[in-house]
Amino acid sequence: MAALLPSSPPVWAFGGSRSLSAEASALATSAARDLLRSECRLVVGCCTGADASALSAAVGLKLAERVSVFAAFGALGPVGHCPLGTCAVSAVVAVRAAVRAGATFQPWAGGSASVALSARLSARTLAVARACTAGAVVFLSPASRGALILARAVAHRGLPVIAFPLLGAKLPVLASGCQWSPAASTGFWSAGFIYLPNNPAQHSLPGLHLP
Repeated sequence: MAALLPSSPPVWAFGGSRSLSAEASALATSAARDLLRSECRLVVGCCTGADASALSAAVGLKLAERVSVFAAFGALGPVGHCPLGTCAVSAVVAVRAAVRAGATFQPWAGGSASVALSARLSARTLAVARACTAGAVVFLSPASRGALILARAVAHRGLPVIAFPLLGAKLPVLASGCQWSPAASTGFWSAGFIYLPNNPAQHSLPGLHLP
């Protein structure tokens, strides 16, 4: 089993919709780059969309060693091999490139092949939520069930969540009295909203400097 990322640098969970427009993909890439350049680490899933954007950003920056991939499928195997447990939204090419560039890889993070795919993906997302130490960045479309699971699980841990609503998606209620605020006044972060739990120690947003 692959070791989790060291906990000393801030570790942000990163995820969201499996289908992003060009504009949303650019937002996800910019967010991942900003976190990585700030010496944060990322823990991500294995799907197309937001996960793949983060992985591509890490490879492009040559900072893949700061990323841990939690996969709902099995060992990658040689190039051209289709890992056991993959599905139509598995970003095998992006995952393989990131691992080759130094990312940590955790296969079957949501359970073995005997676990139903939907349950395996949900459990994998919960594993991503448990692995972060600083908060989560999520890209929400109206059908982003996994992104909602991630956001709620991270908020339940008392950590902040930054959400980018896409295609008219509504910001979710993460806790009683949940209030969202603009994440930033300028730059690409201004397209997002931030939820800060009632935990003053987390309001500094470790490793992240929003304009």
